[in-house]
Amino acid sequence: MPQPDFEEVFGLNAAYAEKVYGDYLAAPESVPEEWRTWFETELPPEQRAVAKPKPAPVATPAEINDELTPLTGIAGKIVKNMTESLTVPTATSAREVPVKVMIENRYSINRHQVGQYLPKVSFTHLIGWAMVQ
Repeated sequence: MPQPDFEEVFGLNAAYAEKVYGDYLAAPESVPEEWRTWFETELPPEQRAVAKPKPAPVATPAEINDELTPLTGIAGKIVKNMTESLTVPTATSAREVPVKVMIENRYSINRHQVGQYLPKVSFTHLIGWAMVQ
C-alpha cells in the first residue's frame, strides 16, 4: 500500500501526522475523531484503515457469579486495616529551609565522605535526618 505524502499537506508537522497515521492503521479508534475523519475523507480507500472485527465478549467471573462474599485471610485483614486507616487523623506542616546552607553543608559532608570512601549524602538524606531530629 503506498504511503500518503504528509510532508506536502502538513509541512513541518509531517512526522507527527505519519505517527498518527500509523496509530490509525493499527487501531483507528485510538486516534482522535478529527484525525479519523481526515484520514477517512482525504485519503483514497486503499490507504484507509481496514475495520477489524471486534472479538466476542468473554464472561468474567463476576458476571458468572453475582453473589458477593467477604474477603478472608490476609486480603480481608488488609481491607480491614485500610478501612480503619481512614479514621486516623492526619496533619500537615510546612517548614522553610535555607537551601543555600543545605547545599553548602551537603558539599562539605560529601567531600568528607569521599575521603573516607563512604557513599554520598543526598538532599533527601539531610531532610529526612532533620525531620527525625
